[in-house]
Order: sequence, then C-alpha cells, then structure tokens
Amino acid sequence: MLNLRQGAVEPIELYGLLADYFELTALQRQAFMENTEENAWRNRVRQARRHLVNLGYLNNARRGFWVLTARGRERAKYLEILRTLTLDDL
Repeated sequence: MLNLRQGAVEPIELYGLLADYFELTALQRQAFMENTEENAWRNRVRQARRHLVNLGYLNNARRGFWVLTARGRERAKYLEILRTLTLDDL
C-alpha cells in the first residue's frame, strides 16, 4: 500500500484500505482490545508498522507519517515481482 502511494502517508488513510484488502468484517474493524478502549485493528496495524521499522523497511523519522525507506521500496518491488511469477517462469 505504501509503495503504491509513493510518499508519506498518514496512518488514517491506510486502516480502511488494509481492512478492505484483508476482507475484514465490520465487527473485526470495530472490535476493541481486551480491557482497553483501543481499536484492535488499528493496534494490529501499528504493531505491523513497528515490525517494518525494525526491519528497516519504514522510515521512523517523521511522526504521524509512514514512508518506505530505499530498502522498503526494493523489498516491495521484489514482492511485486514474486506475485506476478507463474510456474512457467520458474
């Protein structure tokens, strides 16, 4: 998703797009974490973001905006190529 946007993206723009991509139900989108008032889906997306930062795929410099690093763009390009391969290509 970030690779398609090609620039800084605010997280609020991604929550719905990612939920659509993963075909989440309305209930899954609106569920709260146990013992908190925090939305479970948004928490899950933020945890995935943190993992991508730790791998060096996302830039953590600008608070409130998500941006792929050069390494992240390379990885996204590689994954896109893998998605288009067929058995005949191998």
